[in-house]
Order: sequence, then structure tokens, then C-alpha cells
Amino acid sequence: MQHQPFETPILFLIFNRPDTTSKVFNAIREIKPKQLFIAADGPRNSEERIRCNEVRDICKNIDWPCELQTLYREENIGCGLAVSGAINWFFTNVEEGIILEDDTLPNKSFFYFCQYILNRYRHDESVMHVAGFNYDFFRKIKVRSSHFFANSIAVWGWATWRRAWKKYDFEMIGFEKIEGTLNCKDHYKNALRKTFEKKIDTWDYQWMYAIYSNNGKAVIPKQNLVLNLGFGSGATHTSQVPPWNNLVTQKELKIGKDSEPILYSDWYEQIVITNTIWEKYSFMQRILLKYKKLLKQAIDNKRRP
Repeated sequence: MQHQPFETPILFLIFNRPDTTSKVFNAIREIKPKQLFIAADGPRNSEERIRCNEVRDICKNIDWPCELQTLYREENIGCGLAVSGAINWFFTNVEEGIILEDDTLPNKSFFYFCQYILNRYRHDESVMHVAGFNYDFFRKIKVRSSHFFANSIAVWGWATWRRAWKKYDFEMIGFEKIEGTLNCKDHYKNALRKTFEKKIDTWDYQWMYAIYSNNGKAVIPKQNLVLNLGFGSGATHTSQVPPWNNLVTQKELKIGKDSEPILYSDWYEQIVITNTIWEKYSFMQRILLKYKKLLKQAIDNKRRP
């Protein structure tokens, strides 16, 4: 299967991080998609313009037969509008496709998994999202299929169809009327409420809302296929590095001839467990660093004549 030309269109979202962009672009370059769409928000200042231009130059290195389209903004419009606008643009041109940000590094199986799932559920209106990332590092899901269903999503490397994205609404019109009926945990409801009130500049909670409000479901791979490179000081929303971030498999995910996947509604609970462990780990890290700093100061003061 992996020797066939890669037919599924890819949207690559870039901005100002040359180091991560280069790694993700090389992963895309390896599978040589027939259609590649690249979108970038504009720089926020003159210093950032240098990095943005460097990132765009990286994406000029297309050395395979490829239909390339770009949407490069000169002015910065922010994370929420830039990403959602780019996806809108993508789906005015294609019926289905893969979305990768400049810090979501997929292994090779990711591309073929998305292509397989997009084809398998193309006409199933209840399936709205295909994830490449799987949070479930602490409990193995024993399923015979290459994937399972969940009512929660992950957008660190994902795919969908135009028919599903049509239900996306950046303004979340009608949220207040159905907020109480949404089948999701309070953690997500609080995030949706903040997004609706414009307290969070993002695009993905609106997509989550579209799925919840339409009783949609997401396809999650049996094993994790994407490594998030975005944690750290340059990140917009993920500045702290979680302890599990290096847990990504490079093992090929077998697809095709799948049995019927299960609905694993408790997948959300694994996200809570993951986030709780992450928060506790980060808290202990900060305490330890503070203790080391104080200890070093005490030692230095004692050594002074």
C-alpha cells in the first residue's frame, strides 16, 4: 500500500518556527503528496518577519511532482482566525484531506492511516474527525481494529472531510442554547464557554463544539502516530513540556481488513489522567528548580569571604 502514490491532499500550517517546520516538512516530503496546500499567518513585528520568511523558504524545497497552493498572509490575524481561515480555504478546494501544523511530526503510518480512514468513512456522517495522536500511554486499549471511536478529539495531526467541516462555526452561534445538553465533561464545557466568550484565541475548541453539537465521533488510532514538537518557550498554548511527550511509536500501524471498531467513551478519562500527571510533574519540577536555586545561593553566600 505504501508504494502507491499518495493521493490525499495535505494542508501544512506554518508560522515562525524554522526548526520544527523543517522536520515536519521533511516528513511530508518523504511521502510526496500530489496536492500540498501551505498556509501561514503574517508576522507580528519586524523581528518575527525574518523567521516567518525563513519558514516560508523551507517550504520552497519541493522536488517531486506536486500541485502546490499557498495562502501567505502579510498581516497577523491571530491563531484562531488564521488557522480556521486556512482550513476553510483548504476545503473550498478539496473534499477531504490531512491537516498538519508546523510542530506536529507524524511517522509514515500516519499518512496512510488517515488516507485509509478518510476513504472508509467518507459517507458516514456520524464520523467527523480522524486523529493521529493518541493520549492513551497509561492503559493499553485491547482492540482488534487499527482504530477505535471516541467523542473527544486530538488535533495534533488530523484529517477530516468537507462535509464535516461545513458544520464548523468560529463564532459558535447557538452555544448558549444547547450548552447544557452537550455530551461532554465539565472540563471541556468550561473551555468551550471561554472560547465562546472570546477569552481564548483558538480555533480547535470551535471544532470540538461542532462535533459535540452534531453528536459526531472521532476516529483514534490504536497507537500514537504523531510527536508534538511544539512544547517549550516558543509555543502559543503549550509552554510546559509533559513527561510523556517522547512516547511516540515508530512501529508501522497495520491497516486494512479491520474488524468493527469499538466506541471508547472513557478515552476522555485518559486525557484527564494524562493532564493530571503532567500538572503534578510540572509542579514538582518548578519546586525542585526553586530549591536548587536557593541551595546554590546559600552555598555561594557561604563561600564568599
